[in-house]
Amino acid sequence: MWYYEECSIDDLGVWYGAGELPEEWCIGSVRDTVRCIKQALKEGKRFRGRAFDNLSGIVKVVDIILNSQLLAPIVVSGGTWRHPPCLKMKGDIDDGSMRAIAFALTGHQEFKAYVGKST
Repeated sequence: MWYYEECSIDDLGVWYGAGELPEEWCIGSVRDTVRCIKQALKEGKRFRGRAFDNLSGIVKVVDIILNSQLLAPIVVSGGTWRHPPCLKMKGDIDDGSMRAIAFALTGHQEFKAYVGKST
């Protein structure tokens, strides 16, 4: 069954290596991933990859995405896609890792997502 519900950036994990981010940045929660990104930017590190190419554009339209049910990330049960060395989270983001990262980068602690649950 699918539910449209509020999710916390502390309860979900992004794809391992999402958007070509360094894999070690993607083992914890969305908050942990964003912490790594912010630290790298603070240190002036330059990175290549889809995440760094696309995040600035997503951030510009983050409010539109947050207010559209059609653009909500999709989440499945923790441990479905992410395996060690990733930490088991409440949910794994199946689609929308970059959107979730953009939400967290802009200060959003929670966002609506479609969450699949077994009955």
